[in-house]
Amino acid sequence: MQFTLMERMWFADFEDDEAEEKAAESLAATVGQLRGVLPVPDVAAKLVSMVNDPDYKTSDISDLITTDAGLSSRILRVINSPSYSLRSECKSISHAVVLLGAKTVRETAVALALLGVFDDKTGYGELLLQHSSMVGGLANKLATRVSQLHDIDVYSCALLHDIGKLLQLQADESYVELLKSCDGADQVHAKERELYGYDHAVLAGHVLAEWNIPEPLPTAIAWHHKPQRAIEANDQTTAIIAAVRIADQLAYALTRDEVSMEETIRAVVQDPCAEYLGLSLADLQDLWPELVDICSDDDLSFAA
Repeated sequence: MQFTLMERMWFADFEDDEAEEKAAESLAATVGQLRGVLPVPDVAAKLVSMVNDPDYKTSDISDLITTDAGLSSRILRVINSPSYSLRSECKSISHAVVLLGAKTVRETAVALALLGVFDDKTGYGELLLQHSSMVGGLANKLATRVSQLHDIDVYSCALLHDIGKLLQLQADESYVELLKSCDGADQVHAKERELYGYDHAVLAGHVLAEWNIPEPLPTAIAWHHKPQRAIEANDQTTAIIAAVRIADQLAYALTRDEVSMEETIRAVVQDPCAEYLGLSLADLQDLWPELVDICSDDDLSFAA
């Protein structure tokens, strides 16, 4: 079996061709199943196609988003949340475009629209959405201190980083038992590889590519449990993945019953991803009150 370069990169941690082939086959079957179950929302599909149209106007974005009242409301809740720290309330999509730019609003809308297709039958999906919302807000805040992430949308990637778990949950309600049996994100990833031959990150990357979601989102999400591979690549995707990884660590730490600022920050700055981004002890100490504020937001379900 021949694989594309992207597939080889995604399956590079398998030691032999047979293991890689089995993983690809099991993944292909799951992707095929999910494509029929979860169609891309109409507004998201139109927004994605808009970026490839050289003649689209900024006003076209706000006009399209406002046709979906629920999506418009979710976008405004995100933009008015602590992760953006706006000086005054944003009350319309057109105002959001002026404040943040058409690209940021478009990419946020696509991410929120994609998350909106899930039907949570287990009750666990809401917890995943809350965590994803938290990671999105934290990554957005961290990006304000990272020069590589200026003018790059890290929020949508962070918000969608666990969409593969939602996809698995949609296909198999028993998947929730795997989630409950693991303590920490990387444990889930390892157990999925053992049981399925692939993990939620790779699954999400393939599905997003099938949905024609543009890069760097599919690759960044596919690699978010492979930071060393991303660091070796040393491109725009690397900085996004590193920010998502650090935000994910902070989200888990800040939702524990007892949180030590000193311990948490010292652990985070020792991570190679923090080093790659140039995040210092002083940066995180300075941001700490805002990070806590994001995780204390009473409305973390705005992604749903």
